[in-house]
Amino acid sequence: MGVSISLILIFLQPFNTDKSTISYKNLRLAGYALAILIPILALHPLENYIYKVQKRRWYPINEILYTLLSLFVMLSVSYLYKWVAMDGMQGLSLNRWKGFMSYAGIPFIPILGPLWIYFRIRLGTIQLATSDEEDDKQIVLRGTNKYDELILEADSFVYARAQQNYVIIVFVQDDIVKEEMLRATLTIIQKQLPHAHQVHRSYLVNLKFLEGVKGNSRKREMVFTLPLEPIPISQKYFEALRNKLLDSSQKKQNRPKVYNLSTKITN
Repeated sequence: MGVSISLILIFLQPFNTDKSTISYKNLRLAGYALAILIPILALHPLENYIYKVQKRRWYPINEILYTLLSLFVMLSVSYLYKWVAMDGMQGLSLNRWKGFMSYAGIPFIPILGPLWIYFRIRLGTIQLATSDEEDDKQIVLRGTNKYDELILEADSFVYARAQQNYVIIVFVQDDIVKEEMLRATLTIIQKQLPHAHQVHRSYLVNLKFLEGVKGNSRKREMVFTLPLEPIPISQKYFEALRNKLLDSSQKKQNRPKVYNLSTKITN
């Protein structure tokens, strides 16, 4: 976008730039590209921060306000560049800034605006949210600390393990098993994972990754489809787990099985 503005200034020479006799005029006019690029790079962290605070959502009002802010900053930086590169750092004042904005800034908005929107749509990766509903494919786990949070795909959650005042979250990302620790209780995490199942006082699991159950009434363990160590299943939660697996098996008997029930669950 900055290159486009520079080319317009060099070849069309609006605002009486054709009458300018300063040295290296075209090179200086090309420098306006930096006045466009620098604000874009400077404001990008702010955009990411807002996106994160809003639980990875970006609303139309966000896009409108961000576009107006970006245009304002780009034009203001362009005025500073003009003062440095074209005016020899003379005559910097609020009135001159206002004059620049009305004389050169506002006429360029019909050019900058469509270019900005085009490149945002063409190159942007943020999708606009059209409602307040949460994305069912994504979850945000929050601990008791203010900035303690973990964002992951719901299907990537494998299990959670309580460890003193912390909970270790095990999940899959880019085909790699990872761990993150949040300061929280297992109860707090369980409320944020409605599809997780408790199999032990210290464990919550995603049954999607269940390979089978091994052991006997004294010691049972859940085996994962991933290369992970088995985790214990307590008697208190075993009956509920078995009923859940049998019920799921009956409902999905005409579909590819998610759970491997070939491993017998013994009493």
